[in-house]
Amino acid sequence: MTDIPGSRLTLVVDQPTPSARHRLPPREQAKALRLLRTLGLEADTPPELVLAWLERRDGGCSLPEAARQIGLGNWLGITTSLADLTQNLARFEAAYALDSVLDSLTTLVEQSPPESR
Repeated sequence: MTDIPGSRLTLVVDQPTPSARHRLPPREQAKALRLLRTLGLEADTPPELVLAWLERRDGGCSLPEAARQIGLGNWLGITTSLADLTQNLARFEAAYALDSVLDSLTTLVEQSPPESR
């Protein structure tokens, strides 16, 4: 059992946490949480679930499976429907991908010589 800092949730983890290779770096976690708040999804979508899903999605983990792995399986359907949560995460994922592309473009522009801009 583990307490989540800044949250009233205690997670009961029945599977190991993702390996260090899959864990989101702190900067990516902060970006994900900022986007969640910006989109107004934080009230209906637990940040812990979003982070767990982002860490596991490359391995083909579904949203309900991520919820079960971090101990929120019973939360689905009580607070919000799976369809609503899936729609929220689709909006979040699109914004997250766009933000990542914009970050990459900014980095490329900053690294290119002034004469090529």
